[in-house]
Amino acid sequence: MTRLSMIAVAWVLAMNKGLNRLDGLESHYNTIFDPIVTGSVISSFFLIFALVSFKRTGWFADRNWILLGSLTYPLYLVHQNVGFMIFNIAYPYINPTLVFISTLLFVMLTSYFVHKYIELKISVSLRNVITNFLNIIISIKKRYTGLAEARR
Repeated sequence: MTRLSMIAVAWVLAMNKGLNRLDGLESHYNTIFDPIVTGSVISSFFLIFALVSFKRTGWFADRNWILLGSLTYPLYLVHQNVGFMIFNIAYPYINPTLVFISTLLFVMLTSYFVHKYIELKISVSLRNVITNFLNIIISIKKRYTGLAEARR
């Protein structure tokens, strides 16, 4: 099976699953989900998967895209905890659109500061610790391999 056919089959399955679950999601969350928007979001992810799979992402190498990509993990951490709390506290009292936009801006800025002032600072030290640890393991392995060969 080719890459394109695997992506196409996965896309068909995702569209089927995503669109068939809309009724249940609408009743669970008491809101309306537009099938066109849902299908477009699913399709956009699969378009990105296809671009990555076929190595057609040269234009993603721009510095701005790299920065946005580096914010994904802190964004995941922040939105899961802080964003959820903000929504639960503010949603009943403040306009939902305002809550969403302000929460989005807050978690994006927080993610940027976590990346710039925590991740980048720690990464150098952590890289050195890991490199030293791996060098120790490699030297032990070389010694052990040398002893094993000498016994033969």
